[in-house]
Amino acid sequence: RGRVKEMHERVVPAWDEEVGMEQGDGRNLGGLRQRVGADQERHAEAEADARVSKGLLDLVLERNPVDVPESLIVREQQAMEQELHATLEAGGMPHEQVEQRVKAASDDLKQRAEKRARTALVVDALADQEKVEVGDEELGEGVAQIVTQSGRSRDRAAEFYRREENREGLRATMRREKALDL
Repeated sequence: RGRVKEMHERVVPAWDEEVGMEQGDGRNLGGLRQRVGADQERHAEAEADARVSKGLLDLVLERNPVDVPESLIVREQQAMEQELHATLEAGGMPHEQVEQRVKAASDDLKQRAEKRARTALVVDALADQEKVEVGDEELGEGVAQIVTQSGRSRDRAAEFYRREENREGLRATMRREKALDL
């Protein structure tokens, strides 16, 4: 049996003008509420747009069946496993646990890799048809945005995008996003 040594009560500060000035626009609680509301609205719109895009993409994939080479699925699965591995390690998970988690997710990742590969083939064909390109300047802006948003791991993100193959991967992703925005 365990014994309780201490009990603490969590005290949450009241939402008053002082909190509004500290966390908001520096003026008052109303400014903070307005900013938070606008942020929530933008987030909800982005989620709605993403759901619509996903639904349309699913419909396009359903109506345009594509055979995906096994080698492409394997390559996509390996990339997804590396992404998961990097994300978990960046979050502080011990290496052994990361390996176990990635291995446990293998079947799910394979299914998702097949869909991602099929999606890439269809969207790349659309981008080719519409002659969608991502120039060096646009790619540089994309890299800068990612590095800026990387917070504490800015140096790691910058180093990652110094490698040509990683920049080209981002260019392909940006090209697909532009094609889907048409």
